[in-house]
Amino acid sequence: MSLPSGRILGIHTKGVVPDRASAKALLEKAGDTVIVRRGRLRWLVMLCPSGCGDEIAINLDTRVGPAWRLYQSKAGLTLFPSVWRETGCKSHFVIWNGKIWWFDADFPLDFTDEERALEDRVLGLLANSNRPVNYVDVADTLSEVPWSVLVAFRRLAKIGRVREVDRERGVFELS
Repeated sequence: MSLPSGRILGIHTKGVVPDRASAKALLEKAGDTVIVRRGRLRWLVMLCPSGCGDEIAINLDTRVGPAWRLYQSKAGLTLFPSVWRETGCKSHFVIWNGKIWWFDADFPLDFTDEERALEDRVLGLLANSNRPVNYVDVADTLSEVPWSVLVAFRRLAKIGRVREVDRERGVFELS
């Protein structure tokens, strides 16, 4: 199967249900997503956005092992970290602000005023640290979505305010 390259898809949130069987019944097409909540977040269930037809169940419950973080905002659902399928179609994608970004797609580097304010907060934290920082740690400190902080850092790197010292781990320092 040929995976989409550089393509960005909208995510289709179909609702919140109490169990995975109910979630499965709502999935119809690639990118359809259902949240399973039974007292607390349990799963994000979706049809693989590659179009392979596989159902993907993503653990959101830290009590049962490693779990993804789910953020909900007016921009849409965000999931962290990325989803990297090691079987089936082997797709690798990010869910951020209600969109599915294939791992080889470039995140947008043009920001709104609100996102520019995030850049200032990121720079302030970096200036006070006096050492290289990881974007996830910064996101946690600022109570922000990690993908948004990564993009803020990459935009700041593009204009020369910071430099990425370890791209694989997302580590940045002041220029």
